[in-house]
Amino acid sequence: PDIIRGFIKQVLALRILIISIYIPIFLMFILVGVVTEISPNLSIQDLTRDVAALGRLPFYWGSISQLGILFWSAIVTLCFSTYFILKKISPHQKESLKFLLYSGLLITYLTLDDTYMLHEDFFPDYVRFIPEKAAILLLGFAIVLFLYFNFAEILRNEYGLMLLGLFFFGISVGLDLIPDRILEYRYVFEKLELILEDGAKFTAIVTWLVFYA
Repeated sequence: PDIIRGFIKQVLALRILIISIYIPIFLMFILVGVVTEISPNLSIQDLTRDVAALGRLPFYWGSISQLGILFWSAIVTLCFSTYFILKKISPHQKESLKFLLYSGLLITYLTLDDTYMLHEDFFPDYVRFIPEKAAILLLGFAIVLFLYFNFAEILRNEYGLMLLGLFFFGISVGLDLIPDRILEYRYVFEKLELILEDGAKFTAIVTWLVFYA
């Protein structure tokens, strides 16, 4: 009885928070139902189930990519949680707050890009007027702006890790820009390119995770 009364008391005390969590989830699944109803080639499980389960793929397919997305998410969590804590206990640290906020926004985009293939698939094939190379150039421009507006704050930290991460990320992006037709008939070079590209990106993610931690 005490546990039940405590549960009811907590739910009532947190009702605004609970409603703000559950309503967006409810609306998201309503939207999924509507979209799948009006689209003949799309079913509910296409949007809700795991990709490996949908494709009947072995569990380890894409495991390095999935691990990278988990690390991206960890960086986003570090940035935003630290931002809100610092804003509450030390709001005068404007430069640090700006750096954490901009970092959180940039890494959030990179996480979404890695998860939903924004520059490879979404922008060129669905948005259409943003080709893949343009999306990559816009991302590069955003990174340059991020460095420019946060340069002093970066230098106050272990900026060597930030620069190393940028170096490996640049290698990955550069290799991603190589046209597939150049490598498709040279299996050894194609395999080496994939290892270097994905390996460099994963190294960059881990380096930035350590930097922000």
